[in-house]
Amino acid sequence: SRGLVPGHARYSRARLATMGLDAHSVEQGRLLEEHVLTRRAELAREAHEQWSAAGPHSVSPFVPCAASRIPVLLRSARLSASDVLWDLGCGDGRVLHQAAAQYGCRCVGVDIDAACIAEARRRADEQGVGGRCTFYACDLLRLAPGALLDGTLGAAAEAAAVGPRLPPPTVAVVFVTGHALSRMNRFLHGEWAGASGALRLLTCVESLDSCVDFEAGDALFGAERPRWPISRAFEVIRYLITSSLLFRSSAKTYLKYPA
Repeated sequence: SRGLVPGHARYSRARLATMGLDAHSVEQGRLLEEHVLTRRAELAREAHEQWSAAGPHSVSPFVPCAASRIPVLLRSARLSASDVLWDLGCGDGRVLHQAAAQYGCRCVGVDIDAACIAEARRRADEQGVGGRCTFYACDLLRLAPGALLDGTLGAAAEAAAVGPRLPPPTVAVVFVTGHALSRMNRFLHGEWAGASGALRLLTCVESLDSCVDFEAGDALFGAERPRWPISRAFEVIRYLITSSLLFRSSAKTYLKYPA
């Protein structure tokens, strides 16, 4: 599910503007207010539901990706019709819907919120991309090593949603909170390294080489984190809007900056 740094105040358009945020972040802030900050009582009632972004196993609230941000993400992915795009924490699937329609690529979305998955499927059919988009309710933190390489969700998926082997991703988008990204860091590093150049990872808001889980006691001084080569060709550093492209050759790890 989409994430933004959580807050407790109402993020009006005027307040966001005075914080010096760009248009993408202003739009994302309004979505945060609409989907989280003004719905706390409602979301609290889902606190014990396993397949909910407000449930006990979720590490990121559901906040849709700002519409103005999606083209930036897709351009930085350098997608083509031959790609397979996975969205880890896809929410209502809007990033994949646009990718499938614009580039004709195969898309797979996974998210812990079953209601979001149902909505993603409905919208895919409504927009005529249902044949290119597949969605599953899945607990990202339970994905086994090799899950992306093999295209298998295994026990991480909702029992009723387990299906056939999925096409492994050539590109994976991870737009979640820093807390969630930190907890997925080692898993993602293993999948990327094992793909030997066949997998590109993109993150938004947080980057894999600097994300911190402030809920962990050793967040700043704990065990060494995986080393990532990061391309920041599409990063707006001031606003922490990051799209990170990672590549690996058979001989060495290197950065490749888009022309």
